[in-house]
Amino acid sequence: MVIDLAATERNVRLAFGILFVLAVTGFLWWDRNKVQRSFIVFFRRTERGLVFIDRLVSKAPRLWKGWGWGSVVVGMLSMPVSLATMGFALFQLTQGNPSGGPSLILPGLVSQNQFNPGVSFIVLEYWVASIAVVMVVHELSHAVVARAEDFELNSVGWVVFGVIPGAFVEPKGENMLPGEESDEDSGKMWSGGSWLGRLKVVSAGSFSNYVFGALFLLASIGVGAAVTSPVQTGYIGVQFTGLENGSVSYSAQQDFPTYESGMRNGTLYELNGTDLRNVSSQQELSNKVRNFTSRLDPEETVSVLTSEGSFTLEADSREVDRLKPSLEQYGGTINWFASGLETIALLNILIGLFNMLPIKPLDGGLAAETLISRYAGERFVPALNKASTAGWGLLLVSLAASLI
Repeated sequence: MVIDLAATERNVRLAFGILFVLAVTGFLWWDRNKVQRSFIVFFRRTERGLVFIDRLVSKAPRLWKGWGWGSVVVGMLSMPVSLATMGFALFQLTQGNPSGGPSLILPGLVSQNQFNPGVSFIVLEYWVASIAVVMVVHELSHAVVARAEDFELNSVGWVVFGVIPGAFVEPKGENMLPGEESDEDSGKMWSGGSWLGRLKVVSAGSFSNYVFGALFLLASIGVGAAVTSPVQTGYIGVQFTGLENGSVSYSAQQDFPTYESGMRNGTLYELNGTDLRNVSSQQELSNKVRNFTSRLDPEETVSVLTSEGSFTLEADSREVDRLKPSLEQYGGTINWFASGLETIALLNILIGLFNMLPIKPLDGGLAAETLISRYAGERFVPALNKASTAGWGLLLVSLAASLI
């Protein structure tokens, strides 16, 4: 009996998604007497979170003061980097490269969408874990630095946007949640302290995402290094260049068996009897190729069927990293875990960088407003507001263009 591993993974992921939605819905119903709602936004404030944050600050006040200064330095450096990165993405879009433009990051049953470059799918379990880490460390960092800088907090709590859970921190007198009015007329978030303190607070969220992103990336590298070792394996020199409508395109690499046998580029049909026709996703292709390469020995004879014809060649010897024999039976689980750590790392860094764009109400926009008010005067703040509106309009139009 042949087991379709890709289909099994999709089914397990679908079941996990259904259970996740049911769990969030059940939790909201169980806590319904303390939950507030505005349209599809559900939220609950809690005082216990404020007590926890104050205890955290009181145990290491110097650490959090230093964390605030680090947030300012890294935040000011990342604002132009964020702006340049977004500018480059928009430029790529104008050059007819939609895959280089802005992209939504959504959960999916497979790791990549082959049809819409404007949407990037990551597998569901990675997405849930990544969003949880991103939001918790981001908001906790805001709150801790705020208390270290003597800002008063109105509340902390959790929020659910539809079925997507998150966290929030509200400054004193500034109701940030929908359906409620602010108690103050300043019009500025985090206005209850000095301008420098405000700069530290608004920069702290993305700074924490960068730090935790680096930690998760190191953990991913560490897991890979701990369970892999260099081994000799067979290699034929074929590079997969695309997947469209189930057809796998390739190019042959020079000085390798495929190129020397006469292959150049085309559509790949079979590798040693492994059928590569009608591949439904990048994940399925990866699984099939991984199964083929893991069994390929140096100097093994390989038969290849392509749109260029049928070829027989001998695999070269090549050193690669492979799971240590003692852990071979756990290889799939370890690779899955290491990939999850890497995904959490990358999303922390990317979302932290996006959040430092100098457009309101992103943290980068609030930092820009603070600096403009301090050094140029309040009369220039309306210009930032207009630029922020234009920036969001440009992002939405670019995203729509990527999807078309």
